Amino acid sequence: MERNRMITKTKAVVMFFLLLIGSMGAVCQELGGGAREEVEKLAIQYYEEGKLQESYDLLASLAKENNGDAVVFLYLGRIAFQGGNMDAAEKCFRKAIEADPKFAPPHSDLSAMLLSQKKYADAEKSAMTAVKLDPKFALGFANLGMTQLAQKKKSDARANFLKAAKLDASAITNCGVDMMLKQKDPETANYFFDISLEAFPDQPLVLFNSGQAYKLLGNDRKALEMFKRAYDLSEVNRKPFGLAYYGYFRQLLDV
Repeated sequence: MERNRMITKTKAVVMFFLLLIGSMGAVCQELGGGAREEVEKLAIQYYEEGKLQESYDLLASLAKENNGDAVVFLYLGRIAFQGGNMDAAEKCFRKAIEADPKFAPPHSDLSAMLLSQKKYADAEKSAMTAVKLDPKFALGFANLGMTQLAQKKKSDARANFLKAAKLDASAITNCGVDMMLKQKDPETANYFFDISLEAFPDQPLVLFNSGQAYKLLGNDRKALEMFKRAYDLSEVNRKPFGLAYYGYFRQLLDV
């Protein structure tokens, strides 16, 4: 039952791994190669800051002037995906792949989009392509795990989540945080925290988050154990220390 609940959350998690004409048009038409790269960097910066309209304006102008490149279409696809325009997102991801077939991210993002539409086999195929192109692509392995989890390939999914965690623990830790805070599902959150801790056992912040999840589940003893481990591993005057200190001693009082 717990795994079924986890599978139903897949779409939401994937949406966590992919957060997705304007006045710059005339300017972009006169840009040289170096200036064009600067505009592309600015567009990506706007995207990462959540300024999606500003990012879109620059990217759309670049795409219109030079037919775009893989990065331009990748981010246009992400913006469309975040806005819920799946047709436009798929079109942009495929254009990115066409522009550079060996560029892994658009294959991975296409996988996430296909997964959100329950096209599980196609999603798995795209994610598999991404990690073959870039064996150090943590998010690619995370997306591959999601496609397999949705198909109840539990062993394969966990193996790929673990690969993702070993490459970048935050790729899996963030899945757990999203489950706990946004989806209100601490049980599934601990599934991801456990994988992150299997890859790197001494992560105070992950231990603290796991303690929070166990507390929400009503398992006070296990919560205390995780908080204590987080406290013991935290360095005084470093950011996780305050959280670990509060979590541990508050839990001591509660118990």
